[in-house]
Amino acid sequence: MLHNIQNFSNIMDIDTQQGLTVCVKLKNHRNPHYKFYINGVNFTLADKFVAQFDLLESLHFKIECFDSIGAIEICDISVNGRQVMPLYLHRASPPTNWIENINVWEYEIPSPFYAWYQEISGGGWIA
Repeated sequence: MLHNIQNFSNIMDIDTQQGLTVCVKLKNHRNPHYKFYINGVNFTLADKFVAQFDLLESLHFKIECFDSIGAIEICDISVNGRQVMPLYLHRASPPTNWIENINVWEYEIPSPFYAWYQEISGGGWIA
């Protein structure tokens, strides 16, 4: 008889921490002054960066621009290898990936990512 048997709650215990890998690629044009936030946390960006989030966390992206000289191009926002921007840019506010003369740009994934992505990509609703 095996002595390493686990009970059901141990088997179904899923660690959701750092289950989402968010990759962001921005391109600066004419040296804009801006701040980039994910879930209210300010990230200092180079050309590309990667951040980890909880699997069940909603995601809120925000860019605040402080001048009208430069522009920011959102080349890519991907979550676990699935592109969100610019593929679904119609869900951004305002719906663009070129941020120039805009004070605030926002993109919201209001529910856990995989449930949201299943619905937005046409796969329907999942429990």
